[in-house]
Amino acid sequence: MRYYIVVSLFIMVIFHACKNKPDSNQDQTEITLKKPLIVENIQVDTCYLGCNKKDKNCTYISISYLKIKQAPFQTLMDSLNLSVQNFILAPFLEVKSNSITDLSSSFFKQFDKMNDKSDPMPWYLERNVLFKDLGNGIYTIVCNENSFVGGAHPDFFSLFVNFDSLGNALQIDDLLIANWAHDLSPIAERNFRIQQNIHPETPLDEATYFVFPDEKRGEKMGQFKFPTNFLIKNEGIYFMYNRYEIAPSSNGISEFLLKWTEISKYIKPSGPLGYLLNT
Repeated sequence: MRYYIVVSLFIMVIFHACKNKPDSNQDQTEITLKKPLIVENIQVDTCYLGCNKKDKNCTYISISYLKIKQAPFQTLMDSLNLSVQNFILAPFLEVKSNSITDLSSSFFKQFDKMNDKSDPMPWYLERNVLFKDLGNGIYTIVCNENSFVGGAHPDFFSLFVNFDSLGNALQIDDLLIANWAHDLSPIAERNFRIQQNIHPETPLDEATYFVFPDEKRGEKMGQFKFPTNFLIKNEGIYFMYNRYEIAPSSNGISEFLLKWTEISKYIKPSGPLGYLLNT
């Protein structure tokens, strides 16, 4: 599945990067105010044999991404730009690319190779990257991929990657205290059931959710688990499961929110969300 391949590569590159440390002579708040983020949006469309992208029979690649031109810290700018590049150039159909031109070329070669030339079915690959800054020292890039290379339906997924103001990629454990998942699972499952309109007494697997357990991790069919995909919002922490992650494609994405009032006592005081404890 495309989602798991890209996520694995993303995690390997981003979370294994060195942790960035501020200059001891610099005040982070002061620098943040003096050097706001400047973002450039870039759009690259490449169409097979010069066809019109709007034509339903056109095979094409569309890449929309951002380039950080200025940030409070150089390390933040470097981390965001590296993450964007790793996503837009992520291998497709197991072919690695060093540029958008390479990606387009290999995509069209695969299209030629795998399609019936007498009656070709058009393919497409769309990747776009959005940027979110809530003004709380946490920056997020939202990576979306939408593609069709034959089969019953298109494939779509989204990835959220969160950073602190130094450019360190954040995992949920960086934000919440130890054992948060154990204590918050009942609340999260309740919110999930409400969001997905599942009766409290209905087993999740009977409702066609959590039907893809990871047996190597000791997971069981129908057992609730948190996704790795999360986003910081004004209301709380938003969690999202991509298609195929816990349910069949027909279920689409699944989501739920943990409100700040529900998780406040689990916020790590020394973490990036520690400021919420003083508000």
